[in-house]
Amino acid sequence: MPHWRSMMDSEWLRACDLAGREPTVIISKVVGGQVVGEGGKKSKKPILFFKGKDKPLAIGATIGKTIQGLYGPKTEDWIGKAVTLYATTTNSTGGETVECIRVRNVVPNAARASTSAPVKTETPPTAGFLVDREPGGDDGYDDDAARAAAAPGAGEMP
Repeated sequence: MPHWRSMMDSEWLRACDLAGREPTVIISKVVGGQVVGEGGKKSKKPILFFKGKDKPLAIGATIGKTIQGLYGPKTEDWIGKAVTLYATTTNSTGGETVECIRVRNVVPNAARASTSAPVKTETPPTAGFLVDREPGGDDGYDDDAARAAAAPGAGEMP
């Protein structure tokens, strides 16, 4: 059964959309954007788009610093790079515990061979890899590497 929040409209990727999976996605575009938060508060944030995915992810400093550690500080260097997303919780500015998305602090196995940037080489704990929705489809994933490294329970992000 899906999470109740996943049944609500949202233009942004949310923790409930991951449905307990840790998808590895390819960054296709990074743009500056404006996000409207609780109470109508507007803030400027980097927005990540992923190859083959409909919803973008608005990121804050925590994810930005993680990706910077993997691929450097320039967002143009992030294009075409793989990251593994996971759901967790954090404390909101109001002190409430809320769900959020984070990025694993390790370059996914499938991406290590194709990157020229310095990368961390630790093996992530059961990092999930995605496979094509349709055989031979181009959804941004390295099929052979993803299938070879697939972890139990890994699946596709909606």
